[in-house]
Amino acid sequence: MTRSNRPVGVTIVAVLLIVTGIIGLIAGILAIVAAIAGAGAPGHLIILAVLAILAAVLNLIFAAGILRGNRVARLIVTIVQVVSVLGALASLATSPAAESLWSHILNIAAPVAIILLLWAGEKTKAFFARQS
Repeated sequence: MTRSNRPVGVTIVAVLLIVTGIIGLIAGILAIVAAIAGAGAPGHLIILAVLAILAAVLNLIFAAGILRGNRVARLIVTIVQVVSVLGALASLATSPAAESLWSHILNIAAPVAIILLLWAGEKTKAFFARQS
């Protein structure tokens, strides 16, 4: 199977990872620049900004792996999405009733959709079955 035969769902997942990575990079860099410029960001916010940048870079690396059909990247992205679903379920169970139910539904549905896009369908299975 060639790159041109990459399933659309796999491409969608990679694009989502790329967009998330770019947004994370921008947010992390802006937070650090604001701290350096004297906006008074506490040290723990700088640490969070650096962690956001690291997560963003990892998203970009995993997106590249997904696009190439790398099985390890597929597995790691799946594990991260399962953890996201569990976190969203915990948040739903512990949040006040006033919080938006739609926000919780999106926080659960998006990772589930990513998992399905990475694992469902014969073309997807074949794409990841080849050596990468």
